[in-house]
Amino acid sequence: MSSITSPSSLGFLFPKAERIRKRPDFVRIQGEGRKVVTKHLLAFYQFVSDVPLRLGITASRKVGGAVERNRIKRLLREAFRLHKHELPQGLQLVLIAKPHAKDATFSALCDELIEVRHRIRSPRLS
Repeated sequence: MSSITSPSSLGFLFPKAERIRKRPDFVRIQGEGRKVVTKHLLAFYQFVSDVPLRLGITASRKVGGAVERNRIKRLLREAFRLHKHELPQGLQLVLIAKPHAKDATFSALCDELIEVRHRIRSPRLS
């Protein structure tokens, strides 16, 4: 038997319950939520009580072709998956990749997600 711990036992999964998948949810969060701007991302967020932490990612054709858009979305999902334990429950987060995000490294995107986390205002403080 291996002593390696599986990602599922560490809570590093990204299940469907933690994804924002429907357009009305994206539109609501972008319209009613707050915005944080970083070098490669626009982050819109909103707090909803009694709902798990959720993430939605968009990358328009301005970012590049399908390969570039899918790469940036994969990197952002992985950054979120690794840092989600640091984010508050009830947070609904939509990340929009800026056109030059295709040139970003994984570590730069992780740093920007951490920056977003620090700049998010908790509903208890607002």
